[in-house]
Amino acid sequence: MKMIRSETGRLPRDPLPDLSRNALVSTAWLAARAGSDRFVVIECSSNPDAYASGHIPGAHELDWRRDLRDLDSADLIRGDQFAALTSRMGISPDTTLIFYGDESNWWAAFALGVFVIPRPLPARRHHRLLPHRRTLQPHMVRPHPTPRLQARQKLRRQLDRLGQPHRNAPRSHRMIPPSQPNLPDVVIVHGWNGSPPGRWQHWLASTLAASGHRVHFPLLPNPAHPNLHDWLDTLHDTLNPIAAPPIVVCHSLGTILWLHYLQRHPHTPIQKLFLVAPPSKDASPPPLQSFFPVPLNPTLVHRSSPEALLICSAADPFCPSGAASTYGSPLRLQTHLLPDEAAHINLDSGFGPWPWLANRIATPSRHPRILIDTQSLNPP
Repeated sequence: MKMIRSETGRLPRDPLPDLSRNALVSTAWLAARAGSDRFVVIECSSNPDAYASGHIPGAHELDWRRDLRDLDSADLIRGDQFAALTSRMGISPDTTLIFYGDESNWWAAFALGVFVIPRPLPARRHHRLLPHRRTLQPHMVRPHPTPRLQARQKLRRQLDRLGQPHRNAPRSHRMIPPSQPNLPDVVIVHGWNGSPPGRWQHWLASTLAASGHRVHFPLLPNPAHPNLHDWLDTLHDTLNPIAAPPIVVCHSLGTILWLHYLQRHPHTPIQKLFLVAPPSKDASPPPLQSFFPVPLNPTLVHRSSPEALLICSAADPFCPSGAASTYGSPLRLQTHLLPDEAAHINLDSGFGPWPWLANRIATPSRHPRILIDTQSLNPP
């Protein structure tokens, strides 16, 4: 294995390993080498339950939220954390790593990329990637949902005509210390299943941090099977150390969490509140039912924040009754209604970078009670 740490402690300028050829292996190739100490199999999937439901015998679980993120800086893990991770998995300098996962190996490829990034500690140059994540038997291949892919491509073309943002966001963001101390802190609250890299929350965090805001992007515990009280405690631990009233941006189940938080902590001052795509009880899966019913107290919302904005779509599958009538009217919220193509305002509906929201946070403006946006997400 080639060491990448120099005597001076600086990273040399050697190119990254060339993984463009001979990077994919078959299940038959792996089966012929089963039990060898020279090979370590690693599963990295977007679904946290995939490993528990069935995995290749002897494979190690790699949770991208816990193992690949530095929770203090919301960036990729540091060199010492990487060393501890490889030590825990029994990886030596001569080990060949085989990655696999769900979603057509999306997260496995992301994990492979983290392992080959140069850092001031030994890195691995022997890596392999399985062409798919097995379901229950190694020979079974999960086919790619071609009709769904075609639907996404059609939706992207429609969004292009509307001038809306693409889903091309950075896979991680770096917390940058605020260069302008007068700028408020920003707290971003994700929803069910967390917020994997590529979603607009990550882009927003990096953009606001680069402009001088201090961004807090907590990873709420067990996002696939959330517990309301655990999420409330984590949110309180995030908000409690912030001295000045922050700006709060919530998405999906995070909006419901915020309404419960105001019920528990009614005297929580914030500068601005953005509630994006709140779900309804009838369209929420069983793991989320403990978050309902939702406390709808307009007095608490407006006493907490002088400016509160609901952003939603009339065709949100997680709120068929319409968030504007379900939450906007009872809470007397200003409502920004996006086109139907926005759906749940997530990665599936084309939301990676979202300049409109970043500009709205930076430059507040007065809105009428209902805004119907049928042309563009860019402000006039």
